[in-house]
Amino acid sequence: MNIPVKMLLLHYLRHEGFHAQIVDLQERRTLQYAWRRHFAVGVYNATGRWIHCGTDWHAFSYGFTPCLRESVASARFARLRPSQFVALSSNPAVLSARCQGEASLEVVSFERFLDRHRIAFDVYLFAPDYEWTFVLTHERQNGFGPYFARRGVSSYD
Repeated sequence: MNIPVKMLLLHYLRHEGFHAQIVDLQERRTLQYAWRRHFAVGVYNATGRWIHCGTDWHAFSYGFTPCLRESVASARFARLRPSQFVALSSNPAVLSARCQGEASLEVVSFERFLDRHRIAFDVYLFAPDYEWTFVLTHERQNGFGPYFARRGVSSYD
Protein backbone atom coordinates (compact mmCIF):
# COMPACT_ATOMS: atom_id res chain seq x y z
CA MET A 1 0.00 0.00 0.00
CA ASN A 2 1.40 3.38 -1.00
CA ILE A 3 0.48 5.90 1.70
CA PRO A 4 1.29 9.58 1.13
CA VAL A 5 3.96 10.73 3.60
CA LYS A 6 1.71 13.40 5.10
CA MET A 7 -0.84 10.69 6.03
CA LEU A 8 1.54 8.06 7.48
CA LEU A 9 1.15 8.85 11.16
CA LEU A 10 -2.60 9.33 10.90
CA HIS A 11 -2.97 6.10 8.90
CA TYR A 12 -1.10 4.07 11.48
CA LEU A 13 -3.00 5.46 14.46
CA ARG A 14 -6.38 4.87 12.82
CA HIS A 15 -5.34 1.41 11.68
CA GLU A 16 -4.51 0.57 15.31
CA GLY A 17 -8.04 1.54 16.36
CA PHE A 18 -7.62 5.09 17.64
CA HIS A 19 -9.93 7.95 16.76
CA ALA A 20 -7.32 10.38 15.45
CA GLN A 21 -8.46 13.97 14.96
CA ILE A 22 -6.11 16.01 12.78
CA VAL A 23 -4.62 19.14 14.32
CA ASP A 24 -4.04 22.10 12.03
CA LEU A 25 -0.64 23.79 11.71
CA GLN A 26 -1.46 26.55 14.19
CA GLU A 27 -2.57 24.08 16.85
CA ARG A 28 0.48 21.93 16.05
CA ARG A 29 2.77 24.89 16.78
CA THR A 30 0.89 25.61 20.01
CA LEU A 31 1.19 21.96 21.10
CA GLN A 32 4.87 21.85 20.20
CA TYR A 33 5.62 25.04 22.14
CA ALA A 34 3.72 23.75 25.18
CA TRP A 35 5.63 20.42 24.94
CA ARG A 36 8.87 22.40 25.06
CA ARG A 37 7.71 24.39 28.08
CA HIS A 38 7.11 21.11 29.94
CA PHE A 39 9.95 18.91 28.68
CA ALA A 40 12.70 21.24 27.41
CA VAL A 41 13.02 23.65 30.34
CA GLY A 42 16.47 22.22 31.06
CA VAL A 43 17.56 23.05 27.51
CA TYR A 44 16.27 26.59 27.85
CA ASN A 45 17.86 27.11 31.27
CA ALA A 46 21.26 25.88 30.02
CA THR A 47 21.32 27.44 26.55
CA GLY A 48 18.72 30.22 26.41
CA ARG A 49 16.99 28.34 23.58
CA TRP A 50 14.18 25.79 23.59
CA ILE A 51 15.80 23.48 21.01
CA HIS A 52 19.28 21.98 21.15
CA CYS A 53 21.14 21.00 17.97
CA GLY A 54 17.99 21.49 15.90
CA THR A 55 15.97 18.72 17.54
CA ASP A 56 13.55 18.72 20.46
CA TRP A 57 14.52 15.22 21.62
CA HIS A 58 18.08 16.38 22.32
CA ALA A 59 16.58 17.60 25.59
CA PHE A 60 16.83 13.91 26.52
CA SER A 61 19.88 12.71 24.57
CA TYR A 62 22.11 15.46 26.00
CA GLY A 63 20.76 14.97 29.52
CA PHE A 64 19.02 18.33 29.93
CA THR A 65 15.81 16.53 30.93
CA PRO A 66 15.82 13.32 32.99
CA CYS A 67 14.28 10.40 31.12
CA LEU A 68 14.15 6.68 30.61
CA ARG A 69 15.84 5.41 27.47
CA GLU A 70 15.50 2.66 24.87
CA SER A 71 13.83 -0.58 26.03
CA VAL A 72 13.17 0.78 29.55
CA ALA A 73 11.38 3.78 27.99
CA SER A 74 9.34 1.51 25.73
CA ALA A 75 8.35 -0.73 28.63
CA ARG A 76 7.22 2.23 30.73
CA PHE A 77 5.14 3.58 27.85
CA ALA A 78 3.62 0.15 27.23
CA ARG A 79 2.42 0.01 30.83
CA LEU A 80 0.61 3.34 30.44
CA ARG A 81 -1.88 2.17 27.81
CA PRO A 82 -3.15 5.76 27.37
CA SER A 83 -6.71 6.26 26.16
CA GLN A 84 -5.93 9.85 25.13
CA PHE A 85 -2.73 11.33 23.75
CA VAL A 86 -1.34 13.71 21.19
CA ALA A 87 0.80 12.38 18.34
CA LEU A 88 3.05 15.08 16.93
CA SER A 89 5.43 14.63 14.02
CA SER A 90 8.68 16.59 13.91
CA ASN A 91 7.92 17.20 10.24
CA PRO A 92 5.20 19.88 9.94
CA ALA A 93 4.23 18.45 6.53
CA VAL A 94 3.11 15.23 8.22
CA LEU A 95 -0.32 15.43 9.83
CA SER A 96 -0.38 15.30 13.62
CA ALA A 97 -3.39 14.28 15.71
CA ARG A 98 -5.22 14.20 19.01
CA CYS A 99 -6.03 10.55 19.68
CA GLN A 100 -8.62 8.72 21.75
CA GLY A 101 -9.54 5.11 22.14
CA GLU A 102 -9.13 1.97 24.16
CA ALA A 103 -6.71 0.46 21.65
CA SER A 104 -3.15 -0.32 22.62
CA LEU A 105 -0.24 1.30 20.84
CA GLU A 106 2.38 -1.44 20.64
CA VAL A 107 5.85 0.13 20.45
CA VAL A 108 7.49 -2.70 18.49
CA SER A 109 4.71 -2.68 15.89
CA PHE A 110 4.88 1.11 15.63
CA GLU A 111 8.66 1.03 15.17
CA ARG A 112 8.35 -1.62 12.45
CA PHE A 113 5.78 0.54 10.66
CA LEU A 114 8.09 3.56 10.84
CA ASP A 115 11.05 1.50 9.60
CA ARG A 116 9.06 -0.17 6.81
CA HIS A 117 8.06 3.23 5.47
CA ARG A 118 11.55 4.65 5.99
CA ILE A 119 10.21 7.39 8.21
CA ALA A 120 12.79 10.18 8.53
CA PHE A 121 10.95 12.17 11.17
CA ASP A 122 10.49 11.91 14.91
CA VAL A 123 7.20 11.13 16.64
CA TYR A 124 6.29 12.77 19.95
CA LEU A 125 3.47 11.15 21.89
CA PHE A 126 2.29 12.92 25.02
CA ALA A 127 -0.63 13.23 27.39
CA PRO A 128 -3.04 16.11 26.69
CA ASP A 129 -2.09 17.52 30.12
CA TYR A 130 1.67 16.99 29.41
CA GLU A 131 1.98 14.58 32.35
CA TRP A 132 4.22 12.28 30.26
CA THR A 133 5.88 12.06 26.86
CA PHE A 134 7.23 9.21 24.74
CA VAL A 135 9.50 10.04 21.81
CA LEU A 136 10.45 7.78 18.91
CA THR A 137 13.35 9.30 17.02
CA HIS A 138 14.42 8.77 13.44
CA GLU A 139 17.81 7.71 14.87
CA ARG A 140 16.64 4.79 17.02
CA GLN A 141 18.99 2.41 15.21
CA ASN A 142 21.91 4.59 16.33
CA GLY A 143 20.93 4.37 20.00
CA PHE A 144 18.98 7.62 20.24
CA GLY A 145 15.68 6.80 21.83
CA PRO A 146 13.05 6.00 22.37
CA TYR A 147 12.73 8.30 25.38
CA PHE A 148 10.09 8.45 28.09
CA ALA A 149 9.73 11.26 30.62
CA ARG A 150 7.21 12.43 33.18
CA ARG A 151 6.65 16.09 33.85
CA GLY A 152 8.47 17.34 36.93
CA VAL A 153 10.57 14.20 37.57
CA SER A 154 14.09 15.21 38.55
CA SER A 155 15.71 11.76 38.38
CA TYR A 156 15.01 8.18 37.31
CA ASP A 157 17.76 6.62 39.47
